[in-house]
Amino acid sequence: MNMVAIDTVSAILSVSASGPAGQCTMSLDSKRQHAEPLIDLLEKTIQTAGFSPRETELLLCAEGPGSFTGLRIAYAAAKGIQLAADCPLLAVPTLTCYAHPFRSWNGTLISVLDARKNRFYTQCFVNGIQTGEPCDNTPEEVLSTIDRATPILITGPDSDLFASCCTPELMKTVTSIPFGQGGISSEMIQIAMTGDTQYTHTVTDYAGPRYVRKSDAETARKC
Repeated sequence: MNMVAIDTVSAILSVSASGPAGQCTMSLDSKRQHAEPLIDLLEKTIQTAGFSPRETELLLCAEGPGSFTGLRIAYAAAKGIQLAADCPLLAVPTLTCYAHPFRSWNGTLISVLDARKNRFYTQCFVNGIQTGEPCDNTPEEVLSTIDRATPILITGPDSDLFASCCTPELMKTVTSIPFGQGGISSEMIQIAMTGDTQYTHTVTDYAGPRYVRKSDAETARKC
Protein backbone atom coordinates (compact mmCIF):
# COMPACT_ATOMS: atom_id res chain seq x y z
CA MET A 1 0.00 0.00 0.00
CA ASN A 2 1.24 3.48 -0.87
CA MET A 3 1.27 5.43 2.39
CA VAL A 4 2.25 9.00 3.27
CA ALA A 5 2.67 10.38 6.82
CA ILE A 6 3.13 14.04 7.80
CA ASP A 7 4.41 15.30 11.16
CA THR A 8 4.53 19.02 11.98
CA VAL A 9 3.89 18.99 15.74
CA SER A 10 7.26 20.51 16.69
CA ALA A 11 10.17 22.44 15.17
CA ILE A 12 11.05 19.27 13.24
CA LEU A 13 9.24 18.75 9.94
CA SER A 14 9.07 15.03 9.16
CA VAL A 15 7.55 13.22 6.18
CA SER A 16 7.53 9.47 5.50
CA ALA A 17 6.31 7.48 2.51
CA SER A 18 6.07 3.75 1.95
CA GLY A 19 5.63 2.33 -1.54
CA PRO A 20 7.02 0.01 -4.24
CA ALA A 21 10.59 1.27 -3.76
CA GLY A 22 10.48 0.88 0.02
CA GLN A 23 10.05 3.32 2.89
CA CYS A 24 11.63 6.76 2.92
CA THR A 25 11.70 9.31 5.74
CA MET A 26 12.95 12.87 5.38
CA SER A 27 13.19 15.33 8.26
CA LEU A 28 14.52 18.83 8.75
CA ASP A 29 14.59 21.43 11.49
CA SER A 30 12.54 24.20 9.92
CA LYS A 31 12.22 26.18 13.19
CA ARG A 32 8.42 25.74 12.99
CA GLN A 33 8.37 27.42 9.55
CA HIS A 34 6.86 24.33 7.91
CA ALA A 35 4.70 25.83 5.17
CA GLU A 36 7.47 26.66 2.70
CA PRO A 37 9.50 23.40 2.72
CA LEU A 38 6.61 20.95 3.23
CA ILE A 39 5.47 20.52 -0.38
CA ASP A 40 9.00 20.03 -1.67
CA LEU A 41 9.74 17.52 1.09
CA LEU A 42 6.52 15.64 0.31
CA GLU A 43 7.35 15.43 -3.40
CA LYS A 44 10.88 14.15 -2.78
CA THR A 45 9.81 11.59 -0.18
CA ILE A 46 6.93 10.20 -2.23
CA GLN A 47 9.08 10.00 -5.37
CA THR A 48 11.82 8.14 -3.50
CA ALA A 49 9.22 5.63 -2.25
CA GLY A 50 8.29 4.92 -5.87
CA PHE A 51 4.87 6.45 -6.51
CA SER A 52 3.15 9.76 -7.24
CA PRO A 53 0.93 11.84 -4.92
CA ARG A 54 -2.15 10.81 -6.93
CA GLU A 55 -1.27 7.15 -6.28
CA THR A 56 -1.40 7.61 -2.49
CA GLU A 57 -3.67 4.97 -0.93
CA LEU A 58 -3.48 6.03 2.73
CA LEU A 59 -2.62 9.36 4.35
CA LEU A 60 -1.53 9.70 7.96
CA CYS A 61 -1.37 12.97 9.86
CA ALA A 62 -0.33 13.72 13.45
CA GLU A 63 -3.57 14.60 15.20
CA GLY A 64 -2.00 16.63 17.99
CA PRO A 65 -1.38 17.98 20.49
CA GLY A 66 1.43 20.09 19.08
CA SER A 67 2.17 23.40 17.44
CA PHE A 68 -1.11 25.17 16.57
CA THR A 69 0.16 26.51 13.23
CA GLY A 70 2.14 23.39 12.41
CA LEU A 71 -0.85 21.09 12.86
CA ARG A 72 -3.03 23.24 10.60
CA ILE A 73 -0.36 23.25 7.89
CA ALA A 74 -0.12 19.45 7.94
CA TYR A 75 -3.90 19.03 7.75
CA ALA A 76 -4.15 21.44 4.81
CA ALA A 77 -1.45 19.60 2.87
CA ALA A 78 -2.89 16.17 3.71
CA LYS A 79 -6.41 17.13 2.65
CA GLY A 80 -5.04 18.50 -0.62
CA ILE A 81 -3.44 15.13 -1.41
CA GLN A 82 -6.57 13.33 -0.22
CA LEU A 83 -8.70 15.33 -2.64
CA ALA A 84 -6.43 14.43 -5.57
CA ALA A 85 -5.89 10.77 -4.63
CA ASP A 86 -9.37 10.05 -3.22
CA CYS A 87 -7.85 8.05 -0.35
CA PRO A 88 -8.53 7.70 3.40
CA LEU A 89 -6.94 10.15 5.82
CA LEU A 90 -6.20 8.89 9.34
CA ALA A 91 -5.27 11.11 12.27
CA VAL A 92 -2.82 9.48 14.70
CA PRO A 93 -2.56 11.03 18.19
CA THR A 94 0.88 12.57 18.76
CA LEU A 95 1.45 11.18 22.24
CA THR A 96 0.45 7.69 21.15
CA CYS A 97 3.24 7.79 18.55
CA TYR A 98 5.84 8.63 21.19
CA ALA A 99 4.55 5.81 23.40
CA HIS A 100 4.30 3.19 20.64
CA PRO A 101 7.90 1.80 20.82
CA PHE A 102 7.44 1.25 24.58
CA ARG A 103 3.97 -0.35 24.46
CA SER A 104 5.30 -3.52 26.11
CA TRP A 105 6.54 -1.57 29.15
CA ASN A 106 5.38 -3.30 32.32
CA GLY A 107 4.36 -0.32 34.43
CA THR A 108 3.32 3.29 33.92
CA LEU A 109 4.38 5.07 30.75
CA ILE A 110 4.07 8.85 30.43
CA SER A 111 4.32 10.29 26.92
CA VAL A 112 5.30 13.96 26.98
CA LEU A 113 5.75 16.96 24.68
CA ASP A 114 6.85 20.42 25.79
CA ALA A 115 3.81 22.73 25.83
CA ARG A 116 5.90 25.69 27.02
CA LYS A 117 4.96 28.01 29.88
CA ASN A 118 6.45 25.36 32.23
CA ARG A 119 3.78 22.87 31.19
CA PHE A 120 3.69 19.67 29.12
CA TYR A 121 1.23 17.83 26.95
CA THR A 122 1.04 14.40 28.55
CA GLN A 123 -0.76 11.09 28.26
CA CYS A 124 -0.47 8.05 30.52
CA PHE A 125 -0.46 4.36 29.65
CA VAL A 126 -0.39 1.42 32.08
CA ASN A 127 0.93 -1.91 30.77
CA GLY A 128 0.42 -0.59 27.25
CA ILE A 129 -3.19 0.50 27.79
CA GLN A 130 -4.19 4.15 27.53
CA THR A 131 -5.59 5.33 30.87
CA GLY A 132 -6.64 8.87 30.04
CA GLU A 133 -6.92 11.59 27.45
CA PRO A 134 -4.07 13.98 26.52
CA CYS A 135 -3.65 16.72 29.13
CA ASP A 136 -1.85 20.01 29.58
CA ASN A 137 -0.19 19.81 33.01
CA THR A 138 2.90 20.43 35.10
CA PRO A 139 5.12 17.41 35.92
CA GLU A 140 3.96 17.55 39.55
CA GLU A 141 0.29 17.46 38.52
CA VAL A 142 0.90 14.44 36.29
CA LEU A 143 2.93 12.44 38.80
CA SER A 144 0.47 13.16 41.61
CA THR A 145 -2.20 11.16 39.78
CA ILE A 146 -0.26 7.94 39.12
CA ASP A 147 0.77 4.95 41.22
CA ARG A 148 4.40 5.50 42.13
CA ALA A 149 4.71 1.93 43.38
CA THR A 150 4.98 0.78 39.75
CA PRO A 151 7.96 1.44 37.44
CA ILE A 152 7.51 4.82 35.71
CA LEU A 153 8.95 5.52 32.26
CA ILE A 154 8.81 8.95 30.63
CA THR A 155 9.27 9.23 26.87
CA GLY A 156 8.83 11.71 24.05
CA PRO A 157 11.24 14.30 22.60
CA ASP A 158 11.09 16.38 25.79
CA SER A 159 11.18 13.63 28.42
CA ASP A 160 14.51 14.84 29.83
CA LEU A 161 13.14 18.37 30.15
CA PHE A 162 10.09 16.97 31.93
CA ALA A 163 12.34 15.00 34.28
CA SER A 164 14.49 18.07 35.02
CA CYS A 165 11.38 19.88 36.26
CA CYS A 166 10.67 17.14 38.82
CA THR A 167 11.85 17.27 42.39
CA PRO A 168 14.70 14.93 43.45
CA GLU A 169 12.16 12.90 45.42
CA LEU A 170 9.97 12.40 42.35
CA MET A 171 12.97 11.47 40.21
CA LYS A 172 13.69 8.46 42.44
CA THR A 173 10.79 6.62 40.79
CA VAL A 174 11.20 7.90 37.22
CA THR A 175 13.23 6.74 34.20
CA SER A 176 13.50 9.01 31.15
CA ILE A 177 14.10 7.64 27.62
CA PRO A 178 13.71 10.38 24.98
CA PHE A 179 12.05 9.41 21.70
CA GLY A 180 10.79 11.31 18.67
CA GLN A 181 13.37 14.08 18.48
CA GLY A 182 13.57 13.53 14.71
CA GLY A 183 9.80 13.45 14.18
CA ILE A 184 7.18 10.73 14.27
CA SER A 185 6.13 10.31 10.62
CA SER A 186 7.92 6.95 10.44
CA GLU A 187 6.23 5.82 13.65
CA MET A 188 2.81 6.66 12.17
CA ILE A 189 3.52 4.35 9.25
CA GLN A 190 4.63 1.60 11.62
CA ILE A 191 1.35 1.93 13.53
CA ALA A 192 -0.60 1.73 10.26
CA MET A 193 1.37 -1.32 9.13
CA THR A 194 0.42 -3.21 12.28
CA GLY A 195 -3.24 -2.62 11.45
CA ASP A 196 -3.72 -0.97 14.83
CA THR A 197 -6.58 1.49 14.38
CA GLN A 198 -7.40 1.75 18.08
CA TYR A 199 -6.09 5.31 18.19
CA THR A 200 -6.90 6.38 14.64
CA HIS A 201 -9.99 7.52 12.80
CA THR A 202 -10.88 8.77 9.33
CA VAL A 203 -10.82 12.56 9.27
CA THR A 204 -14.19 13.81 8.04
CA ASP A 205 -14.79 17.07 6.20
CA TYR A 206 -14.00 20.11 8.35
CA ALA A 207 -12.39 17.96 11.05
CA GLY A 208 -9.31 19.54 12.53
CA PRO A 209 -6.35 18.86 14.80
CA ARG A 210 -6.56 18.14 18.50
CA TYR A 211 -5.03 21.09 20.30
CA VAL A 212 -5.77 20.24 24.00
CA ARG A 213 -4.88 23.81 25.01
CA LYS A 214 -6.61 26.97 23.79
CA SER A 215 -4.51 29.25 21.59
CA ASP A 216 -2.99 32.46 22.96
CA ALA A 217 -5.42 34.42 20.78
CA GLU A 218 -8.41 32.61 22.27
CA THR A 219 -7.12 33.15 25.80
CA ALA A 220 -6.48 36.86 25.19
CA ARG A 221 -9.94 37.32 23.70
CA LYS A 222 -11.53 36.20 26.98
CA CYS A 223 -9.43 38.47 29.17
